[in-house]
Amino acid sequence: MNYWKRKVARSIENVRLALAAIWVSRVRAFLTMLIISIGLLALMGMLTVVNAVSYTIEDEIGGEQGAALEITSWSRNIRINGRELGNGEDYSYITRWQAESFCKAFSAFGNAAYETWLTSTQLKYRDKKSRPSLSVTGISENYLLTNNESLAYGRGFSEQEYHNVSDVVVIGSSLAKQLFDKESQALGKRLMVGSAPFTVVGVLSSKSSSFGGAQNENVYVPLLTGLTRFSVPDADCLVKVNPRAGTSISTARTDAEMIMRRIRGLRPIQRNTFNILTNDELTKMILESLSSVGMAAILIGLITLVGSAIALMNIMLASVTERTREIGTRKAIGAYGSTIRGQFLLEAIFITVFGGIVGILLGIIAGRGAAAAMGVNFTIPWGWAIGSLILCIVVGIFAGYLPASRAAQLDPIDALRYE
Repeated sequence: MNYWKRKVARSIENVRLALAAIWVSRVRAFLTMLIISIGLLALMGMLTVVNAVSYTIEDEIGGEQGAALEITSWSRNIRINGRELGNGEDYSYITRWQAESFCKAFSAFGNAAYETWLTSTQLKYRDKKSRPSLSVTGISENYLLTNNESLAYGRGFSEQEYHNVSDVVVIGSSLAKQLFDKESQALGKRLMVGSAPFTVVGVLSSKSSSFGGAQNENVYVPLLTGLTRFSVPDADCLVKVNPRAGTSISTARTDAEMIMRRIRGLRPIQRNTFNILTNDELTKMILESLSSVGMAAILIGLITLVGSAIALMNIMLASVTERTREIGTRKAIGAYGSTIRGQFLLEAIFITVFGGIVGILLGIIAGRGAAAAMGVNFTIPWGWAIGSLILCIVVGIFAGYLPASRAAQLDPIDALRYE
């Protein structure tokens, strides 16, 4: 029992002496802590932002927003960090007839609809205007249902409006706020879409948007109306697919592929002349591109920690030299070499851990600020925070071991004679 009491008392004394030594050399200790803090600030800040963006992408793209599958004739390219990621190839247009035939055939397996880009223009209501170059999209029947779009006010297009080339429009909630005093006041109002007059029959519900993007500025018109009013030929169509509840995405993909191949007139030996992209594939493609940002953050953190380890080792060696007589005195009155070694190791560990904690906290705060500015959900990378703290302890042991061993091996007589 007395043995353990002595061990505890010795450890407490080592901690007290280590903290006192750090305070004496507080300027050098502070500069070393600052180096570590800056490295971990960059590491945790970048990883916090990457984590926040990743979770937001998974929630918005991989969640319930949008259709489960998209069929296009063009490749889907995303440019992130100067690197272009692509999915698929470019093929001949999916015509309106092919898209319509697909939707009818797929009705046995779930919901399907299609859209086509018509023009980019500005919306006007009296003296109020939207931002220029808004995309106007022509949509088919069941599009809002298939694409999981909900209405805050009004209704979607009726079957009669689709077939009678009616000048009706459904707009996003942010557009309704810009052009009218209240979203509900948009209903029944006649506004200009470019140079063509349209009547507002519905306002889409607010939808969360990645990176503060304006996802509520959608402008939907019946497809045939859009083709007529904006003088667009039978343009390329994007087909949206949502399988019935209980049907897996892989099964729905197989069914959709089989139907589209038949409609496109492909023989069994021919490859697909269209692209099918799922939300999961799009999410995976974006998250893989973000991994390079995380690797850059890790590299910055490691380089900084290596630099701080070298600086800390230099400081500790200088400290051993300056405190040679103190070490000699302690050993002369009975201090063990292991006690001296433990004190110097604790000094190095305390410096790295204190610097690491400050850097981690500042990094999380910076990451939170960046996430708020980007309009993404804030999440703390707890795994990296704990891992960084453990790494700081390892760096402290590595940087302090040589100076601590040198201090423990000093001969007390020689040390007392040191000037």
